[in-house]
Amino acid sequence: MAAPASPFDSIEALYRESHALGQAGTAGLSLIKAAGQIRQSFTVETAAGHVTPVVRLAGGDGTRAAVVCVPAITATAGPVQYARLSQLLQGERDVLALTNPGFAEGELLPDSFETFLEAQIAALRSCVGERPYVLLGHSAGGLLGYAIAMRAEQAGLAPAAVVLIDTFHGHGHFSTDTVNGMMDALFAREHILGPDALSGVRLTAMGRYHTLIDQCTVAPIACPTLLLRAESPMPHQDSGCDGDEWRPIWPFPHTAVTTPGDHFTLMEDNAAVTTGAIERWLTDQGL
Repeated sequence: MAAPASPFDSIEALYRESHALGQAGTAGLSLIKAAGQIRQSFTVETAAGHVTPVVRLAGGDGTRAAVVCVPAITATAGPVQYARLSQLLQGERDVLALTNPGFAEGELLPDSFETFLEAQIAALRSCVGERPYVLLGHSAGGLLGYAIAMRAEQAGLAPAAVVLIDTFHGHGHFSTDTVNGMMDALFAREHILGPDALSGVRLTAMGRYHTLIDQCTVAPIACPTLLLRAESPMPHQDSGCDGDEWRPIWPFPHTAVTTPGDHFTLMEDNAAVTTGAIERWLTDQGL
């Protein structure tokens, strides 16, 4: 007879246990980063064959710049992050979302950040054509979006603007409590994606991307950049900080605007205010 299944026989079960122990952002993250390295990969040379779908979230009348959203790198991330924003822009702008390769069953993961960029530039080229567009990303999706913008400028596919929503230039300064708090928020939102939100595929993809993002280096870009910052900290985010030290900073030219909500609720309960701030800034840019 086969031995009975153990609650620790899967990556998902182990990660859930790390969360139960308050270690999802430490031991749990180390676990999925290691597991992510075992997943099959594609290379720069084969990136064209691993371009993942672009999702249309909203339609406009074609007179204003399109918004192309870039998902963050948590297991629960994806185009769904931008559902409320896109609903608010329906009829005003085309809103599209890239998908990060490797988060769906059967997809391979990029073997490097360079490979990730190669695949996403191909995806971007397939959806924007000659029209002006804006790259937008929430959380780590903003960092990915900014890096894509850098590469797009080099590829003759320059965006008209970049919008960073509570995006941090680096994550090394986060306290353990803050990282664990972010993982708590991840678990609280798994219902949005459904029963497979924390599948082994999505968790190991999250682990690989947490490794890849360490390879991401960014520099000034030609187009204007907006940094939207949350007015309120997440639980524990301001622990040990003086004043506004917990808020994100961006080391390159940008316009900073503070909006109501914390890192997550500015895209949820406060989405209308966030979207309004973005729209005002884009209008000021003639977009």
